[in-house]
Amino acid sequence: MAARELMVSQGMAIMISIPFVGICGVVLLHWWIDGEIHWSVAIGGFLFCLAMFAVALFWPDPTVLAPTLLSMIITVVFFPYAREKVAESEIRRISTRQLDQAHQAVVERPDNMTAWFAITSLLYEHGLKGPAIAVRERLLNGLSNDMDPIKNQSVRGMYAAEERMLKVWRRNLKGKKDPFAPLKCRSCGHINPCNEIACMKCKAPYLLEYARRARAKERMTTRLIIGWATLVGFLVATMAVMVQNDQLGWPMLFGGILVCGGVLTWVFRAPRMA
Repeated sequence: MAARELMVSQGMAIMISIPFVGICGVVLLHWWIDGEIHWSVAIGGFLFCLAMFAVALFWPDPTVLAPTLLSMIITVVFFPYAREKVAESEIRRISTRQLDQAHQAVVERPDNMTAWFAITSLLYEHGLKGPAIAVRERLLNGLSNDMDPIKNQSVRGMYAAEERMLKVWRRNLKGKKDPFAPLKCRSCGHINPCNEIACMKCKAPYLLEYARRARAKERMTTRLIIGWATLVGFLVATMAVMVQNDQLGWPMLFGGILVCGGVLTWVFRAPRMA
């Protein structure tokens, strides 16, 4: 009887595991060929699936089989979201490089208003909403309202779209802290008004440093690994306990859902200002 149950468990492990391993392998290969993931990630993911398949095949005890299959399912479901978040993080890193390029354009030509407004937009994207609004207001207030008889438009009127966006930013501004509070330069410690990009004492572009630190603090890959490990750890442990003791497993399940919800909220939270 025990041998028959073992064969049934082993057969279930093979029937359930092979499709998952095959699907994972095809998807990982597709993403690798398209250049969406690094080759090491593709190989690592496929080796993980093979390891889970080996555990399910050669250790077909129900107390091991169910958690193993559950971990495979969680990985398959979680990986596309992780890939999307990593892609979004990469886009934000690109915007940081664009911020540096826009600042370099301003250094070369201080009257380059297009670059100035690009800086404010990128600061806003980096979570520096108060400083972005303050800098843009300063720029607009410094433009002339005198009408050009040839263009029939003032210099400020040429940037009407930027002014409309400024009003949208102000309407969407939320938070208990003062978004326009002075900021400390990390180079010299001088306190600066948030409408200045460069420190008034050492002239370092201190607002750009805040933006870079905001991106550095994301650590998206680390957060995703923690989120995945938490999901797998809690749900697999709960499944293993439920196989052994149904009464103890249900409280663990509800507790695990709360913990996983908190961890995933942290993983997928929006980036904040450093």
